[in-house]
Amino acid sequence: MKIQKVFQTFSELIHSRLKNGVYTTEDSIRYTFFAALLRETKLRPEDVVLEERHPHPEKTGAEIDTWILSAEDRCGFALEFKYDRKIPSKKNAPKTQKAGKVFHDLYRLSLLPTDVKRFFVYVADPEMVAYFRKCSNGFAKFFDLGVEASMHIDSAYFQNRSKTLKNSLGTLPVGTFPSIDVVTRYSEILPDEHQLRIFEVLSV
Repeated sequence: MKIQKVFQTFSELIHSRLKNGVYTTEDSIRYTFFAALLRETKLRPEDVVLEERHPHPEKTGAEIDTWILSAEDRCGFALEFKYDRKIPSKKNAPKTQKAGKVFHDLYRLSLLPTDVKRFFVYVADPEMVAYFRKCSNGFAKFFDLGVEASMHIDSAYFQNRSKTLKNSLGTLPVGTFPSIDVVTRYSEILPDEHQLRIFEVLSV
C-alpha cells in the first residue's frame, strides 16, 4: 500500500474541510482518513474496521481506533486518531492532560505485535500547537520532529514532568513508560493555525 499517498490525500481533504469551516470532530478526522484510503488504494470498505473500535490484543478493555486488514502488506495497519480542539464551553482546555493522552496513545500502539504497522494521526488546534512548542513544556522536539526523523521515548523522558501529565499517561507496567521510537511520517500546516502530524510507532 502506498501509505504516503494516503497521508497526502487525507491532508488535502482535511485542509479543504477546515478551510470551508465545516464542523469537525475526531470522528470526522477518522472518516476522512477512511475516504482517503478508499480513494488511493484497492482496499474495500470491509477491509477496514472503523465503525466498531477494534479490541486491543494486549490490553484488556482497550480498543484500537482503526484496523486495516491489508492482504497486500500482510501485516496490516493499526491507527489511532486524535483531534485536540477547543472545548465547546469555551473554558480553559486541560492542555497538560491532552498532551499526556497523546503519549498514552503512542504507548498503546507500541503494545501491538511488531509485524503490524502502527500510526498515530494527530490534528492539533492552535492552542495545543502553542502548548507543544512552548520551550518550558519540553515537547517542542517531539512535536516538530522532521519528516523521517526519529526520536526515542522512554520513562526518563517523563521523569521530571508534572504529576498531572504522568497521570494522563494511563496505567503503565510497573509505573514506567516503555522504550519506543517514533518516526514522523507526515507533517503539514492546516487552515486556522491547525497542524497535522502522523507518527509511526516502532518498539525498541
